[in-house]
Amino acid sequence: PLTSPLAFTPATQASYPAILDLNLTAGNVTELIAAINQANANPGLDTITLTSTTFNLTSIAFDDFGFGPTGLPLITDDLIIRGGNTTTKSTIQRADGTPDFRILAIQNVPDNQVDLTLENLIIRNGRATGQNPFGDDGGGILNVGGNLTIRNSEIRDNLAHDDGGGILNVGTREHVAKLTMENSIVTNNRVSGEGVGNGDLDDGGAGIDADGNGRAGRIGVEVNLTNVEITGITADRGSGGGIRIVDGGKISLDQVTITGNSSQFGSGIAVGDTNLPIEFLQVTNSTIKNNTGGGQDIQSLFHAIQNNDPIVDQYPNLPPGGAGIVAPILPTDESKLFGNDIPPDPTSTTGSNIPGLPLNPVNPTVVVEQISGTRILDGATLNLTVVAGQSLPPFSFRIRNAGENPLGIDGLNFTNDTEFNLVPTAFSLATLSGPPNPTVQDLTLSLLADTAVAGSTFSTGISFEVDNPDANSDLVNGVSADGIFDFTVNVSIIDAIVTPPPGASSLLAVDTTTSVFTAGFGTGGNVKISVLNAQQALNKSLIQDLKITYVSGGNLTEQLFSVLPVVGQPRGFGVGLQSFLLNNVNNAPFSGNETFRIELADRNVASQINVNAGGNGVHDIIFDTNGDGQFNNQDLILRINQTNEAIPLGVGTVQANGLELIDLRGAAGNRVASFTLYREATFDNTVGLYRIDDISGAVNGIAPGQAGYAQAALSNRLPGVTLAVGNQQSRTVTATLEGGALYAPFIVVNAGVDAFLSSNPNNRAGGINAFFAFQTANPDRQNHVMLLGSNTFGFEDLFGGGDRDFNDMIFQVQIT
Repeated sequence: PLTSPLAFTPATQASYPAILDLNLTAGNVTELIAAINQANANPGLDTITLTSTTFNLTSIAFDDFGFGPTGLPLITDDLIIRGGNTTTKSTIQRADGTPDFRILAIQNVPDNQVDLTLENLIIRNGRATGQNPFGDDGGGILNVGGNLTIRNSEIRDNLAHDDGGGILNVGTREHVAKLTMENSIVTNNRVSGEGVGNGDLDDGGAGIDADGNGRAGRIGVEVNLTNVEITGITADRGSGGGIRIVDGGKISLDQVTITGNSSQFGSGIAVGDTNLPIEFLQVTNSTIKNNTGGGQDIQSLFHAIQNNDPIVDQYPNLPPGGAGIVAPILPTDESKLFGNDIPPDPTSTTGSNIPGLPLNPVNPTVVVEQISGTRILDGATLNLTVVAGQSLPPFSFRIRNAGENPLGIDGLNFTNDTEFNLVPTAFSLATLSGPPNPTVQDLTLSLLADTAVAGSTFSTGISFEVDNPDANSDLVNGVSADGIFDFTVNVSIIDAIVTPPPGASSLLAVDTTTSVFTAGFGTGGNVKISVLNAQQALNKSLIQDLKITYVSGGNLTEQLFSVLPVVGQPRGFGVGLQSFLLNNVNNAPFSGNETFRIELADRNVASQINVNAGGNGVHDIIFDTNGDGQFNNQDLILRINQTNEAIPLGVGTVQANGLELIDLRGAAGNRVASFTLYREATFDNTVGLYRIDDISGAVNGIAPGQAGYAQAALSNRLPGVTLAVGNQQSRTVTATLEGGALYAPFIVVNAGVDAFLSSNPNNRAGGINAFFAFQTANPDRQNHVMLLGSNTFGFEDLFGGGDRDFNDMIFQVQIT
């Protein structure tokens, strides 16, 4: 598409509909409002770059369609608003002393879901206090049926009388309302409870409110949060201090902190009014605790479904004649529920009331109880299995008297093997009282790291002596108290603890002079490269190729993937979908002190590194791709971090530019593959996968470039993985891939596979052509497939290499 930093006239837009993606700038409120109006009038994905740090809104720009007063024009077409940079954000705020209005809103467009992306922004001081259907909702942002993405931004200091102090997400009949937030903060927002109907738990969501509207026939909401902090938020009435999700929806949380929020129900997260189910897709590495106001940190179910409800036929398992509960759905894969800090023992005001959440608290607890009429015999064994990773969590032993009479504890005898430490080393408690208020004493036993060798087994004993056992009627037949609480702990080490290399840092580090990264110890075995910003390079090349040099691996250089700038991205495909996970030389994990550089592969470009930009050893590298001598959001910006995130299935040991393959050689059995397609091309192309013998690309012994290769390849294509999509549309298709095999992508230009095989099976120039990832197999001997991220493939459909944009077709595959 054509782009321009200048405003196109209405006459120009009318002459070239749907092909002009605008790149606009705004330095003040008047220019910002004008730019939004211009983008709304221009079909396609437009970008507005803010050139100032503060935009003070002083009047209402929009108040119609039941939305209520809004400070910026209603967003009705795909748009990116990009402020500042990753370190200096632009603020859009309602000025003090002006009428109440929210900051911005997305309109539901039935035929085309609106995509709005906000980057490097602070949205603050919005006030939704009106009386329209949405007039008192969404103090900062109101999203009705849109696809809202927020990156590196803050939503703060906003107020709604009814729902969504910071953000309100509302599903519609046509669209699942989606909210994706990355590397962002939601703080100091509020729901006052003054709106209509806000006297009970049905309303709220002081930070983020997501209402699927299932009862009204709408199709739900989806909330995906990664590295997001939600704190200091209050729902005066209603529910959901941090987040509320209700009435049909899905939620995914990774590296999310929800603390210090307040509500009478679900002070951290409220899940309820579930006329349609709520599904937790993932809760990993997240902290959800220390929220107040009377609600639990995670609390589910405001309403039961009655048998006379109109939607009761959707739930055939309700008990006859009574009420039923639609419980939230949790992942069956335990890898989607791990590493969380959520209070494991819920009370009426803490922890979670959802069974199975948390699945595994940070510090596993073993409860040893002295129950009336029973005892732990001398020499009894308590077996624990421990996975010793980069750090070994302690085991907490809780000693509780559940008997009728107090138990006197005279002292603790601990058989201290050299492998174990006990905290506290001295145990002193006169009595352990019984019900109704039993005393609890916690002891922490830890295994010393330098002894944790894979395959080792250690044992130790803990014993107690009880005062005056004959006076305690709950002991069996007055047996001597010695050894009543004796037990042995057996620990088996499955994975060895890696000893840190000398001088190793615990975090990924970087030398800004040489741009050399040094892997940290204990941060994760893989390195992730995420694209934060991508603009067109000075030489107008759309694709920007990346490589890695393993400095400590003898300066071995390998190709990685290519970045597709915003100007070339099809509708629905964004920089957030371009990321790449890699490991060390020879597919070994990073364990500490390994050094490497990330560079552009095709040219020498100046770069600047923002150290610890994302915190905790997360760094940004900015390439001056437009050659203006400045490092800003007009350039290519990558985020580099070390992680335990697994390399996606299908990447295998070979996938990279030059080997654009799906590698399932290490995976057994059938695998489910979900393909998402994007297109920016006039031609009606077809793409798919075919099975190959090895990384040379041979098919049944026929090598790329040999006679009959194209026919052999497409005859060996996978059924159900022959894919097509309309221009500027996206589509998701699910198929089955057989494990233990290699697959390569292909594209048939402006036709289907059958038409190619019947008219030009020898793939001669001038006919219907097929192009492959192996250049020698292509009739023009040019590259037509490029890796745009892990399991993400871009295609060039023009003979001779075309414009090398590799965006004519894109598919991204997720394999499970």
